[in-house]
Amino acid sequence: MTKRLTVGWKVTSLSNRIASIRYRALFPLLALRGSDVESHVFAAGTSDQLDGLDVLVIVKAFSVQDVALAHTAAQRGIPVIFDLCDNIFVDSYNRNGSLSPAPVLQGLAGLLSAVVVTTQPLADAVCVHLGSDVPVFVVPDGIEQPALIADAASAMEEAKRRVRAQPLFRRLRYSPKVLNGLALMRSGKVHVLTGRMVRKVARSAPVRRAVRTTLQPLKPSWWYKRAYFVFETARARVQGRPSRVARKPEPAAVEYPVAGNTPAAPDARRLLWFGNHGAVHGRFGMVDLVDIQADLERVAAECHVELVVVSNSVKKYAELIHPIRIPSRYVEWSSEAVQQELSRAAVVLVPNSRDPFSICKSANRTVLALQANVPVVATYTPALEPLRRCIRTEGFYEGIVAYLKDPALGAAQAAQGQAIANALFGQPAIGERWLEVLTRVRTQPPARQAATPELLVVANLVQDVELIAPLVDAARARQIETAVWASTSMARRWPYALTALHGLGVPVRLINDEPHAMANVEIPSSVRALLTIAETSLGPHRFAHQLTRRACKTGVTTATLQHGYENVGLTYTDEVHCIDRIEFAASRIFTWGTLDQLHPGIRNDNRAKCVAAGTPKPVAGNPRPLPSSVPDDKPLIGVFENLHWHRYSEAYRAFFLESVEKIARAFPDVTFLVKPHNAGRWLTSRHKGDKPVAPNLLVADPSDVQWEGVTANDLLGHMQGVITSPSTVALDAARAGLPSAVVGFDLPLDNYAPLPTIIAIDDWLSFVGACLDESDRAQLVASSRQFVERVIVPGDAAARIIETLFEKAERPMVEKT
Repeated sequence: MTKRLTVGWKVTSLSNRIASIRYRALFPLLALRGSDVESHVFAAGTSDQLDGLDVLVIVKAFSVQDVALAHTAAQRGIPVIFDLCDNIFVDSYNRNGSLSPAPVLQGLAGLLSAVVVTTQPLADAVCVHLGSDVPVFVVPDGIEQPALIADAASAMEEAKRRVRAQPLFRRLRYSPKVLNGLALMRSGKVHVLTGRMVRKVARSAPVRRAVRTTLQPLKPSWWYKRAYFVFETARARVQGRPSRVARKPEPAAVEYPVAGNTPAAPDARRLLWFGNHGAVHGRFGMVDLVDIQADLERVAAECHVELVVVSNSVKKYAELIHPIRIPSRYVEWSSEAVQQELSRAAVVLVPNSRDPFSICKSANRTVLALQANVPVVATYTPALEPLRRCIRTEGFYEGIVAYLKDPALGAAQAAQGQAIANALFGQPAIGERWLEVLTRVRTQPPARQAATPELLVVANLVQDVELIAPLVDAARARQIETAVWASTSMARRWPYALTALHGLGVPVRLINDEPHAMANVEIPSSVRALLTIAETSLGPHRFAHQLTRRACKTGVTTATLQHGYENVGLTYTDEVHCIDRIEFAASRIFTWGTLDQLHPGIRNDNRAKCVAAGTPKPVAGNPRPLPSSVPDDKPLIGVFENLHWHRYSEAYRAFFLESVEKIARAFPDVTFLVKPHNAGRWLTSRHKGDKPVAPNLLVADPSDVQWEGVTANDLLGHMQGVITSPSTVALDAARAGLPSAVVGFDLPLDNYAPLPTIIAIDDWLSFVGACLDESDRAQLVASSRQFVERVIVPGDAAARIIETLFEKAERPMVEKT
C-alpha cells in the first residue's frame, strides 16, 4: 500500500448485536487500523456515503438501495467488494417477495472487483453461480473475544455519532411524496405550497419524528422525567437497591422440565449447544441436535449430564429438544449468555447436517469454544480442517465420553486449538488477509470493464419489461451495445421485474429515483440514444421523464414508446390524465398504429413527434404453468381489470363486479380467472366493498406468491376467451388468436371495433357461450384478427424502432474506454 486507503463498510444496520456485522465488518476494520487503512461504517445507501472512499465493501446487504449504491460506486470508479457469509444460492433463501439475494448478486457480478467469503465451499458455490471472472477470496471469521466486542461497540458508536453530526436535512428519511414536492419547488413548477401539500408534508412520519424530537425539551414534563431519573438513580445507589427507573432486566431464561420429570443431577456435566434456531433454507440450527439424539440419549444413560441450549426460539426447543431423553435446559440467546454458559460447560457440541447451506458455515462457534478452554465435539466440515487435531469428529458419543472421562485431554486439546485459532483467525491474520484483498482490487483492473453502452433503455414500471426484451434483441442483432437502467422504485415494488431484466444478458443498472439522488445521475458519454418505455410529465413516469430531459440537454437522441393501447397523451384522455396537459420530453414517440388513430385532442407538439412503428410487445407464446389451484379439466375464461379504474363510474364498477359473479354461477363447468392489473390492483387492494364470489371463480392476486410476476401474456395460452375492461389486454388476446370482448356498459368504445362490446349481462352470457361453441368461436377469432390488422402497423416493430432511432443518432466525440 503506497497511500492511506479509505474503505467504506456498508452494513444493513448500525447495530453490533448482529453477528454478521460484527464478524464481517467491525472485526475486519479493527484489524486494519494498524495498516494505514481508514474505515467508515454506514447503513444508509445514499450516494453521498461514497464521497472520499477508495473502496466500498458491501456486507451481506441485498436491498434496492444497496444495488443502486454498488452501481453508483462502479460508475465513479470505486472498486466494489461484496462480503458474503451464507450460501445464498440454496433454494428458498430469503424468498419472501423482496429482492432475492442470489439474483441480486448475479446481477452485480459484472461490476464487482471481488467477492469475499468465509469458507472454501462457499467460494466454490460463488464461482459456480457468478462465473470465473469475479475474483473470490476466503477470509475466515475472526475470534470473538470480550475486548474485541467492546472495541466493536465503540466503533459502532463512532459511526452513530457521525450520523448524528450530519445536518438535519441529511438525517431525515423523507418520504418520496415530500421529496417530490421539494423537487417541484426547486424546478420552479410549483411556486406556492397548497394547504394540501403542507398537510401531506406535516403528516409524514419522518417530519413528525423530527418535530417531536426538536420540541421535546420545551415541555416541562420532559425536564421533570429526566430530573426524577437522576434523583431516583442516585437514591437507589445510596440505599443499595435496584433503581425503579433503570432499564428492565432481560427476561429470565425459560426452563422446561425434562422428559419424565427427571432433573439434572447435582454433579451433572454440561453439554452446550449455542446458535441460531434455524431457518427454512437449510437444515441447521436446533434440528442438528435431533440428528445426534441417539448419541445424546446414550451418553445420558451412562453419565450425569445436562444439555444446555442457548438459542432464540423457546418454541422450537420445546418441540424438538425437550422430548429427547436427556436432562436439558433452554437459555435465551445473548452474547453474555453464551459467554456465561461457556464458562460452565464441559463439552461444546457442533453438529452439522452438511447440506448445501450448512457445509459452507464457518468455524466461529468451534473457535469461540476453544478460546473459552472448552473441548469441542463436531461434525467434520472443511472449515474445521485446520482444527481437526484439536477436536473430536469421529462420533458424538465417543467424543463426549472421551472428554467427560478425561478432562485433562479436553483441556490440552483446547489449548492446542487456541494456538492454531489465534494464528489463523486472530486479528493480525484477519487484517493481513483483508489487506491482501484491498491491495488486489486497487492494483488490478475490475473483473470486467465497465459498460460503455450506445443505447440506454429505461425501465420504471413492471409492464415495461415485456417491451424491453425484443428491443434489446434487436439492438444486439445490430451489434449495438445496450444497457438497461431501472428505477429503485420498480425494483422495490416488483423485485421479480429486476430479476427478469438481469436475464436479458445486458448490463442492468439500478438508479435511485428519489429526487435528491436523481440530481447526481449522469448519462455516460458513450450513449448515442436513450429509449424509454413509458415517458410523460405524469408522476408515475417522472423517472423516465427526468432522464430524457437530461439526455436531451447533452445532445443524446431520445425516444419513447406507446406503451399501451389506450396510452395517456396519445390515444386516451380523462379528467385525471388530460391529454392537452401531458408533455413528452423525448424527440420521438413510436406509436403502435398509424397516426390517424391518435386521439383528436392530442397536442400538436406531441403529434409532430410521433412515428408509426408497430408494437414491440411480443405475442403471447408459451404460457406459464398454472398454479395447482386452477383446475386443468375445465375451460378457462380470463377476466382482466384495467390500470386506471378512476375513469369508471360507480355504476360501471358495480356492473362489472356483479356480472363477474353472475357469469361464473351461470357456467359452473367453466373456470373464471380474474386477473387484477399488476400495478393497479384495484380489485385486490383498493376496492373496499364486496367482491365477487363463486366456487369456480379465482382471483390471481399479484401479491400472492403463486401469482407474483404473472402477466396477461403468461396466461393467455391457457384460455378459451378473454373479457376485459378497456385495456391493452383486449389487444394482447386478439393478437394471440383468442376471442376478446371489452366491457363497455356506459363507455363509448368505438376504438375497439370490431371486437364484441359488453353492455348488459346478456352480452356476458352470449360471449362465454360463443367461446365454448366451435363455430361461434371461429367468428370471434376472425373479429380479433380484423381488430389487430386495423390498429397495429405490421412487421418487426423492434427492429424498425432501433433502425429509426440510430439512423441519425450521432456518435459522441469521445473514445470508448
